[in-house]
Amino acid sequence: MSDGLDPEKAADSAQRGQETDIHSIHRSITREKDDPTDGFEPIPLWMTIAFGALLFWGGLYMSANSGEYRMSVLDRPNPKYDPSPAKVEKLPETEEEYFALGKKVYNNCVGCHQATGVGQAPPAGCPPLAGSEWVAGSEASEARLARILLYGLAGPIRVKGQDYGGGQMPAWSAVLKDHQIAGVITYIRSEWGNKENVPNKKPMVTTKMVAEAKKKEGARGVMSAEQLKALPIGYYDDPSTAPAGGAAVPAAPVMKK
Repeated sequence: MSDGLDPEKAADSAQRGQETDIHSIHRSITREKDDPTDGFEPIPLWMTIAFGALLFWGGLYMSANSGEYRMSVLDRPNPKYDPSPAKVEKLPETEEEYFALGKKVYNNCVGCHQATGVGQAPPAGCPPLAGSEWVAGSEASEARLARILLYGLAGPIRVKGQDYGGGQMPAWSAVLKDHQIAGVITYIRSEWGNKENVPNKKPMVTTKMVAEAKKKEGARGVMSAEQLKALPIGYYDDPSTAPAGGAAVPAAPVMKK
């Protein structure tokens, strides 16, 4: 029997209803998101770099402060392990050692006296050391040179027939040690042909000579050429530092500022 509906129309209506139901089902499925997962996300690049740098720094720190994990090192409040023995500065003893040391120290002087020792043009320039009578000649004295380096030199001075007075040589006693000053004096008395004009061709000035000059003068200001000339040629602050067979000349009073 028929319910009064055309069989074809009834079939078509049923098919359309089925299609409508399928689309609605699909739409509901597409609205749903995937279930969340945990532990599968990639690590950000910046985090990889940061942790790598931290591990690298940690390795360097441990290497520098581990003390080879020795009990004698790690049992101290602030472990710093240095397996090498403490370095002790070797003081010069021979003329060659003083010369080698003085050559290095002279790098502090090349700005004014030049590497060749020729100095700068007078009157405002720096006096020469090469061929200077104050280094190895008529005005040369170990005691005078020691004081020039220790306390500096200001005022006019005549060197190699020309007058200089445009500047002031600084005092080096606060910068250089006694053996370094002795080394640089030995160097300038040996270099640029000066050794030929040094008595007995022995240009070495020792640490003791410089120390005795400092002891004799004490704390004082810069010196002048006239004050230096008050020390006679051949004078030694300590007579035991005078060359064998030569008596030390008594010193004239040195004016102090």
